[in-house]
Amino acid sequence: MTSFLLVHGSWHGAWCWEKLIPFLDSAGHVVLAVDLPGHGDDKTPAAEVTLASYGRAVCRGARSLPPPVVAVGHSMGGWAVSQAAGLSVSEIAGDRVRATLDGALETDEANACTRIRNGMAREIFYGDCSQEDAVRAEARLGPDPVAPITAPIRLSDERYGRIPRAYIECTRDRILPLESQRAMVASAGCRETATLTTGHSPFLAAPAELAERLTDLASRLLAGAATGRDA
Repeated sequence: MTSFLLVHGSWHGAWCWEKLIPFLDSAGHVVLAVDLPGHGDDKTPAAEVTLASYGRAVCRGARSLPPPVVAVGHSMGGWAVSQAAGLSVSEIAGDRVRATLDGALETDEANACTRIRNGMAREIFYGDCSQEDAVRAEARLGPDPVAPITAPIRLSDERYGRIPRAYIECTRDRILPLESQRAMVASAGCRETATLTTGHSPFLAAPAELAERLTDLASRLLAGAATGRDA
């Protein structure tokens, strides 16, 4: 049995994992999906949200679960979990990602957040999802605090360096081109990878396949850690 801690990405909340969770449950795993500060049901004002507060939310969730715990971060949630490579999210994402999102974003400077323009989410997030899932998800998107996305990330070999890491690449992702995903895999030092032929939201488009990939990767990472390969 593995405990999975599910951490959503920008503009989303714990709700985005609702189709995946039953598949992990049925495989006998313990599952917890958390709302990062300022997202979902968490009402922290965006101006008060920091990258450190994201990290504390992830740690609280992990401590509440029985070991071994595997943290699963989607998109921005990956930085909340791993705080990869000492760069900000915007630096790693690159110009192509910003170009994809620029026309879809509304900046709310007064509240220190961004929002996705009405009618834009289907194209960039949910292109391979059902109409029902896309409409439901778009209606639930919320604001995304600006500060954590631009904050520099600092890691240590003593903590981050000891944790085995894996990545699931999505070959049809319109936010993160495949070459950008693979650059992140290399910079983060991922030992294991898997592939899904989906867009940016496999938790809605292919939840059963995603559960299979997560279960397999968790097994491989934990086995490697047990033998000292990833220590």
